Amino acid sequence: MPVFPVSLNSVLNLSALQRDVIRIVAFVAMSGDHIGTAFQLDMPWLNMAGRCAFPLFALVSGCNVAKKSIRQQGINRLWLMALLAQPGYWLAFSDAGGQWWQLNILFAFAVAMQVFRFLQNASILNSFAAFVALVVYLPFSSGSYGVAGLLVLAGARCLWLFSDKLRPSVFSVWLLFVALLNVHHGDVMMLSGVMLTLTVLFCVHGLVPASGQRLQVGRWFAPAYILHLLGIGLWATLPAFPLLSVFR
Repeated sequence: MPVFPVSLNSVLNLSALQRDVIRIVAFVAMSGDHIGTAFQLDMPWLNMAGRCAFPLFALVSGCNVAKKSIRQQGINRLWLMALLAQPGYWLAFSDAGGQWWQLNILFAFAVAMQVFRFLQNASILNSFAAFVALVVYLPFSSGSYGVAGLLVLAGARCLWLFSDKLRPSVFSVWLLFVALLNVHHGDVMMLSGVMLTLTVLFCVHGLVPASGQRLQVGRWFAPAYILHLLGIGLWATLPAFPLLSVFR
């Protein structure tokens, strides 16, 4: 029996405004995580906070496309944004051990959405194309959570396809996928990802009205992702930047 309260279904019934607020929280958490990693700061709480970023982005993405037809035009834009983000991604994390061939997280979203698009009109050819997309992507996915990341994205999309009665149980399974994202980083990071994801969802549900209103900033997360990586990368190339000595 699910351990969540009955109100979980209402928590997962995210309005447009709530989705935008969740993405803002996720973006801030992600940025802190990236800064802590890029500059190898001795501030583990930044990385702990960042563990909720990808699950929250995935959940919002899944809610946005649930029960909708996925258009190739939107996926093409996502592919373009992923390609544009890659130089900044490598620049930001090269000193922290990142390799040029490790793909940024937008590629995980692009691959997942492309596979969903292929399987939307099921056929032998489309199924083969989906398989090829996964096989080509996975060897380069160590910087974007690999198989666990794809499971989180797939689970986030499928979550709203189940009835209200089954959704809490499906959400429990999805949280196991969230824990798997950080299995190589230890128990603390695994627990942080799960607990902070739940905390943000319940706080947004309780504090942000269920409104169809959109925040303008909510439409610019992919470009902001590119710019923040480029900014961190350029910042990291500056010799002995004075501010960093405060944190080291």
